[in-house]
Amino acid sequence: QVVETSAGRHTLPVSPLPELERAAADVGVVALAPDRDAVIRVATPGQDGQLTLAAAVAQRAGWQGGVGTAPVLINHLGPSPAIRTVSYWQALAPAPDGLPDATFANKLVFVGRAVGSSPEADRAGVDSHLTPYFWSGGRLVPGVEIHATIVDTLLRDRAIETVSVPAGVAWTLALTLATAMLVGWLGPWTGLAAAFGLVAVEGSVAIAAFASRGFWV
Repeated sequence: QVVETSAGRHTLPVSPLPELERAAADVGVVALAPDRDAVIRVATPGQDGQLTLAAAVAQRAGWQGGVGTAPVLINHLGPSPAIRTVSYWQALAPAPDGLPDATFANKLVFVGRAVGSSPEADRAGVDSHLTPYFWSGGRLVPGVEIHATIVDTLLRDRAIETVSVPAGVAWTLALTLATAMLVGWLGPWTGLAAAFGLVAVEGSVAIAAFASRGFWV
């Protein structure tokens, strides 16, 4: 639970109802950790010595990690809704108005609330968040969808990978050197045009690496 006071914002642990906790196979922390710009990019499997909700679900489904597993970069699937979502009335309605019985068979099902409007992402009590796809889709993502996406990232072992600092520095120096050589060899205007072409090629390589391998250059 997020509580705002005159001294700032505080997060207080809130346990499930005792009846639900006793009936559950496991419980997990549902708090998400946004970056400084309020975007959810990183998933931490353990918080304060306890599994997160997504990690607990993934572990029950065969994931071998645990509380001490290092944080991972979430491989978001696209603008929301990127995971199939159905309403409560569709799930609970009897035939023929409801969904087929096989809809939820052999699937991990998350139950939560999707806010129809777009509240402020940083407002206390609002379970809707910014992701890297917000600027292409224009929609905040419900927390329940982010938890499901983290489970997908863990179970399919598809976390985003980043280049190391030395490799990043080497890549930048090589691009800078190539640009300087082009300008010196072809002249200022032709060299500048060639340099823009080189930057475009570098961008295409970065996009292809991200799209095909989940590699963040």
